[in-house]
Amino acid sequence: MGFKPPRKIYKLKFTDPDMDGLEVMAGSVPLGSLLELANADGSATEDLNQMIDLFGSVLLSWNVDDENDEPVPATKEGLLTQDADFVLMLVGLWSDAIKGVTPPLSGGSSSGGTSGQELSIPMIPLEDSSESLAS
Repeated sequence: MGFKPPRKIYKLKFTDPDMDGLEVMAGSVPLGSLLELANADGSATEDLNQMIDLFGSVLLSWNVDDENDEPVPATKEGLLTQDADFVLMLVGLWSDAIKGVTPPLSGGSSSGGTSGQELSIPMIPLEDSSESLAS
């Protein structure tokens, strides 16, 4: 009998006080899936769909309710009923967790701006990238 590595489960941590009480548990993904997402070169819409598919497949549990105080399923379909900003924030935190990025320390410095959770979204260029700018 061979060794079976344990499956990693991440409890997402939130620094934003507006997220107090939110609990989200998500699993890891096979390296191949992560590399496939990282190497995606489709349109921004295709890349976003792939990212949501992947996160939806590993979302194990959350305590999100809808406007009628009914639980929202921890599935891709449940994700699709939520505000885009909220879902992208969750995906960004999960992505950081599986990459081993630690969230900023609480307390922070009074000399700088406040830090928030940001997610880089692939952008489609507005102009043909083959055109060169005048020097």
